[in-house]
Amino acid sequence: MSLKIVPCFLKEANAYIKQWHRHNGPVITARIVLAAADAITGEIQGVGIAGLPRARALDDGNTLEIYRCATQGAHNACSFLYGALWRAARAIGYTSMITYTLSREPGTSLRAV
Repeated sequence: MSLKIVPCFLKEANAYIKQWHRHNGPVITARIVLAAADAITGEIQGVGIAGLPRARALDDGNTLEIYRCATQGAHNACSFLYGALWRAARAIGYTSMITYTLSREPGTSLRAV
């Protein structure tokens, strides 16, 4: 399946997260909200949300935090969204990006990016 990035409203992304994310709920605010869609059908395969770092010490004006990445399991969708979030963040002037994973998660998508 070929994916493409499409714009997404936070409300729509939160609905998707409610349905597909394994352990996190909705996000209240965000700087960047993107969706990955099937390039042929347009069906949303995943969403990514980034915003200001929650830890005050990391909120230096140059850093964004990836809050959520949720997919239906489409091949490489998480890595695709992480990369797109980073490119969007760089395009608007951010120089670093952080995220967190649970210790039981392998972090394969993050290593791929």
